[in-house]
Amino acid sequence: MSMRWLRLHLKEIIWATVILFVLSCFIIGYGTSRAARTQEERKRRADAAEKRARERQEAIPENLVGKMNLPAVHVSLPTPTASITRVIDVQTVYNALRQRPEYKRLMGMPPAFRASFGSQIREGVLKGLIMEQLVGMYAQANGIKPSATPQAMVGVVRQKMAPVDFNRRLHEMGLTEKELGDRLYLEEIKKMVEQIMSRPVPAASATDEFLKSFYEQNKIRFKKDDEVSLRHLVISPEDFAGQTAITEEEIKEYFDKHRKDFMSSKRVSVLHMVINPDDPAFRQAIPVEESEIRRRYAEQIETFKEPEQVQARHILIKPRNTFEKDLETFSVSLRRFTLATDTTPARYTFEMAVDKAKAGINLKATDITLVLTDGQRLQPAEGLDIDHPIALPIAGAPKETVRGKVAFLLPAAGDQSGPVLPATLEIRDHSSTHRFDIAAAHDLEKAFAAAEARARELLAQIQEGKEDFASLASQFSEDIASKKDGGNLGFFSRGQMVKPFEEAAFGAAIGEVKGPVRSNFGYHLIKVEGRKAERVIPLEEARPKLIEEIRKEQAHLKAETNLQVAREYLERKSQTFGELARKYSMGSTVTQDGRLPVFFKGEITDDYTPAQKAILSQEIGDNGHIIPEIENEVFKLEPGEVSEVIKTQTFNEKGEPVVRYHLFQVESFLEPIQLSFTESVKSKIRDILEKEARRKLAEAKAKEFATQVTPENFEALASSTFETQVASLTLPFSTNPGYSNFALTPAVGQVTMDGHTWVPGLHKGLLEALRGFSEAGPAAPRKVFGPVESELGFHFFQITEYKSNQVVPFEEIKDKLRRMLVQVPTEEEVQKEFEKNREQFDQPAKRKVRQIVTTTLDKAEEVMRALKRGEMFSLLAKRYSVDGTSSNGGLLGEVARGQLPASLDEELWKLKKGEYTKPIQTSYGYVIMMLDEDEKPAVKATLTPEIARRLREYLKNKNAEELFESFITGLWNSATVIRHSEVLNEL
Repeated sequence: MSMRWLRLHLKEIIWATVILFVLSCFIIGYGTSRAARTQEERKRRADAAEKRARERQEAIPENLVGKMNLPAVHVSLPTPTASITRVIDVQTVYNALRQRPEYKRLMGMPPAFRASFGSQIREGVLKGLIMEQLVGMYAQANGIKPSATPQAMVGVVRQKMAPVDFNRRLHEMGLTEKELGDRLYLEEIKKMVEQIMSRPVPAASATDEFLKSFYEQNKIRFKKDDEVSLRHLVISPEDFAGQTAITEEEIKEYFDKHRKDFMSSKRVSVLHMVINPDDPAFRQAIPVEESEIRRRYAEQIETFKEPEQVQARHILIKPRNTFEKDLETFSVSLRRFTLATDTTPARYTFEMAVDKAKAGINLKATDITLVLTDGQRLQPAEGLDIDHPIALPIAGAPKETVRGKVAFLLPAAGDQSGPVLPATLEIRDHSSTHRFDIAAAHDLEKAFAAAEARARELLAQIQEGKEDFASLASQFSEDIASKKDGGNLGFFSRGQMVKPFEEAAFGAAIGEVKGPVRSNFGYHLIKVEGRKAERVIPLEEARPKLIEEIRKEQAHLKAETNLQVAREYLERKSQTFGELARKYSMGSTVTQDGRLPVFFKGEITDDYTPAQKAILSQEIGDNGHIIPEIENEVFKLEPGEVSEVIKTQTFNEKGEPVVRYHLFQVESFLEPIQLSFTESVKSKIRDILEKEARRKLAEAKAKEFATQVTPENFEALASSTFETQVASLTLPFSTNPGYSNFALTPAVGQVTMDGHTWVPGLHKGLLEALRGFSEAGPAAPRKVFGPVESELGFHFFQITEYKSNQVVPFEEIKDKLRRMLVQVPTEEEVQKEFEKNREQFDQPAKRKVRQIVTTTLDKAEEVMRALKRGEMFSLLAKRYSVDGTSSNGGLLGEVARGQLPASLDEELWKLKKGEYTKPIQTSYGYVIMMLDEDEKPAVKATLTPEIARRLREYLKNKNAEELFESFITGLWNSATVIRHSEVLNEL
């Protein structure tokens, strides 16, 4: 029946099969085509997003638009025929900065960090660029050039990379092909110059005469910094704060004249989502698995080890050669006492610093009295030739510390055995007199001995039960930090205190008083009041911390992931921004589909309504301004474009960091608006007008001072006119305006803003003055120059000494010069280098070890039971161990002390051959170790031929590097480098 039915319906069956086949092909083809189109669309969107991101990353910062071709640095190098000058433009510096990983990290930090550390990174980049140019100019002057052209060098690089990789690399470097070729060309020139300038001379040729000739021809390499000594006064506009009255009419008049300066940036309308991962409810909703807690605990087991700790109090008695005390109208610091007996009469000096001056201070030389051991009372000597004498009197209320030396001339003792020695120093402040016991101050050992004697007196009072330790510490300890709390230092572990203190504290019983103990701080009495044994914090105690740590990490990951998912939906246009905002955002604008008030860059001013200000401040504000990271990203987007997820960090009122994740979609951009004449605008204008008014007052006062000042009355006139002291400074100086040396740091706020560069106006004035100083000679009157205006104010200065063209003497440099030129280390030098680094060549004691690593304690205990039954360690390792040594029977090889984690190291070195440890918990599992062979004893290294060969090679390379570095130093010292600070500060 069935066969007959098949024959009757065969045609229908065939047609049905054909139709089904065709239909399935159509469906599969349609589905495949649709999937391909979808995939293609995703790739197109991803490529477009990547292109936009790259364009934003490569976009020139707004403050640099139109400035990329401006000169940032001019470098000139004199040659026998003419000077060669090259320019480093802003584009070159910017590209070099972008290549520095630390610069990229810095750009992701808050603005305060960028301002603080950016100049240091920029300075390092500039030095590298300037050095490249100097080497290039030297090569140009001496006909040194590579055989290949820049284009050929680029061709070689291109051949080694796929075109897409080559283009991507160019994008990452921010270079065109031509710029890459120029860079490769410069690098090749540097290699060639380094080879030439590092070339050694035969040892036989390096005679004293040859070295002397080389030294004379290359003296510029051994030049020391120039040094200028000057008396200096700066009249700062800030000194006139509160003396300027700006009226409302003046403010309004300024606003009307400068309305164009008070326009907003272009404005933007955006939709916004924000998630705070530290929101308690958001974080609490994240589940934490027990396995993750245990894994994290095992990984961090070392951090849960608490070392042995002791709790102690101490009394510190400092050596009697430094003194600090708060007087009525100032604080005084005394140090560096010296007694010079090689002069007649003997001279006694010390350094004095006067700080925290209050109104009414009037310290004169007659207020300082030295009382000798025979009762004589001396006043400070006047007119002595000493370095940096303190400028007295000190009157008014100087803002800066006044410091300098005080000197006394000591009379000879009656028996001619030497001078009569000091006993006490008295300093009078108005009606009160303060005494300092300085009898031992000029002798370090006597100063320590005096401190020890005083410490023993206090110890006797404690031992006799007359005084409580804490009470004595509060009265007499000279450790300011712990004195108020009875000398209490709290709990501390080994390594936190200086060694002698640590040994005494950890060696004492609870309640025992140790001391006096000497350290570099003085003498200590130490009382131990508590002790904690070493322990590992158990899992249950560590659990809350671990859960909080895991939740914090997961919350940040979830916040970013949620916004990434939302971004994907928006890219696919499968959900609206409002729908996603209601699902994910924590912002107050979720009820408006995430729409923020239209905003502009910068301050959140009164041009917004109170409600708008509140919303912007809450969601995208920081300290009354739009968060810079948000500004930078949002204003680069196109209408309709969705931003990447933006992470921001601000700080709350307590100074705690607040991290949030943001997602934006730009609706439209609007034209700038005229800012209203609001209180914030008035405040800005008032600051501008007050600053200018203070400058004019300072300028007028400086001009008046200039008409009265003479070399003879400089200090007295400054003191009476401004109630401030003329500072005595000795600082490095260079004719290059771009001189960079952090030795200027002590003069920040006086002659430098950043501690490494003279302020430009003062630098120019000093150059002119030094030309006159050199021409006049040392016998000429020391003219007072000024006023010279700079960003710090109006300067007056009097040059007292200028040391220029100083070089390291030949005899001092001769041996080093010979080593650099010959580059063949002597046997003595090799031996000396070996002795200095002997420990690197010593062979430590080693032990051959096998191990079994398991993931759980249960497995480890199962292994222990098998070992106790007598099963072979190597076979058990193959069966149970989860690390890479299992295939080799757990053989780890030979190890020395300190090569394994501390917990393993300690147990391993207790074993004898064939013994094994108990399971030890580590960050990577539970470990059982066995000592496979007897210990190989340590071997002290000897200077073998192989070690000697390696040391010779090292010293040869070191000498060659030093020779080339001296060449670079010579180029630097010969060159004129002008940094254009107004442009560089923009970078």
